[in-house]
Amino acid sequence: MTSEKSLSAYQKELKEYCDKRGVEELIHFAPISKMPFILRYGLLTNAILRNAKSEVGDKSRFDGNDDHICLSIDFPNYKLFFKRRSDAGPAEEWCVLSISRALIWERSCIFYPCNAATGKGAYGKRGINGLKEMFADTSEGRNRDRALKGSYTTNPQAEILVPDGVESEFIEKVYFGTESERDAHGSIVKNSGKQSLIRKDLFLPRCDYKSWR
Repeated sequence: MTSEKSLSAYQKELKEYCDKRGVEELIHFAPISKMPFILRYGLLTNAILRNAKSEVGDKSRFDGNDDHICLSIDFPNYKLFFKRRSDAGPAEEWCVLSISRALIWERSCIFYPCNAATGKGAYGKRGINGLKEMFADTSEGRNRDRALKGSYTTNPQAEILVPDGVESEFIEKVYFGTESERDAHGSIVKNSGKQSLIRKDLFLPRCDYKSWR
């Protein structure tokens, strides 16, 4: 990772805005069955997985960015998370990965104030203006909920697209929804040099869910 002294003016502007809003981490959910692979090799893009003839997680990338990884800021896209868990069935266990926020200024990310697939990816922007739009006063005709933490995006489906995947070194923690899941899989996380924690709230809707029904 780039040291703070070595950051460009462009990077400093992004970092300072994250500091101002209290952004702590980037978020990505995944099946626990895929966690050992991810902790070793990182998050691989659909383009890489297809070239390797491996299973692709999101087969319908309407945003047209097969060479990017989708991440949320501080809280998962609970709408998509719920759908993926429902589609997979009760036998599939899930975890939430905590990823270094430094990717926001380390990579040429695309910032989306809504779901990246909206308008086939038409609303994505790079740079500080794109990042700021994720925290706008309104999104898709809805006002930002006053109860939201400053680090939560206005739209719960807002996302950051990171180019070329996410190396395992950027993954810092793994959150589990239950103690039994952590007990069963925590040693894998520990052996990879990451932290394992229980964060039940990340497996639930956000506090403003009624506004986004």
